[in-house]
Amino acid sequence: MNRRAFLQNAAAVTAASTLLPNWLQAAHRAEKFNIGFQSWVVREPLNADFAGTLKKMAGMGYQGMEMCSPLGYGKYGFGPLAEMPVKEMKRTLEGEGIECIS
Repeated sequence: MNRRAFLQNAAAVTAASTLLPNWLQAAHRAEKFNIGFQSWVVREPLNADFAGTLKKMAGMGYQGMEMCSPLGYGKYGFGPLAEMPVKEMKRTLEGEGIECIS
């Protein structure tokens, strides 16, 4: 092995030993990302049983929900939710450990 090859290998080992712990930490943090869903895909069950549907979704591991505006989407299948008081909706979401992210 000549000096140039030695220096290249030493630089590669140094870079790897510096980057590998950072990569492992990033991978570990990635496991802690919250997984959410959009209300649109479960609009019919949400209308039929809001609390029960949230309980099922939380049971599957979902931690967040992107909620549409029930008032604005009443004609698209969210009519019953438009009548639910916002405080009740928020209390139900929080009770199941689901964060409303929008």
